[in-house]
Amino acid sequence: GTLFMDFRNDSEVLSGNNIVYGHNMQNGTMFGSMKKYEEKEYFDSHSMIYTYTADEVTAWEVFSVYETTTDNYYIQTEFIDKNNYYEFITGLQRDSMHESDIVLTADTDILTLTTCHKYNYDNGRFVLHAAKSFTVPIS
Repeated sequence: GTLFMDFRNDSEVLSGNNIVYGHNMQNGTMFGSMKKYEEKEYFDSHSMIYTYTADEVTAWEVFSVYETTTDNYYIQTEFIDKNNYYEFITGLQRDSMHESDIVLTADTDILTLTTCHKYNYDNGRFVLHAAKSFTVPIS
């Protein structure tokens, strides 16, 4: 297996809700360590995620983590308008098991990491959302 982006996303643009799927490996690889975000101290001390392409580095600030099921449609990528998108992402922030002071707007691009998490539900998922903070070119 490998990490992979949702087919509806454009890896060149990274706008809106960018979803990456990965296995919850017991040895901690891929998304095997995501469950550590259940601990508030870990959530606070590991608040940044960085993605790299050949041309740039993007920093994302974690604003929400939670356990859910496949019945929760947190992988939505299309929205009626910016207000609908804003309601969606602020709902993700409200769902978090830990509070975050990150201010979201209707223009905030987010990164969603999702993995299987079958501790409390047969079809459980552990989900992390992070807001795009900045992008810098690689020279």
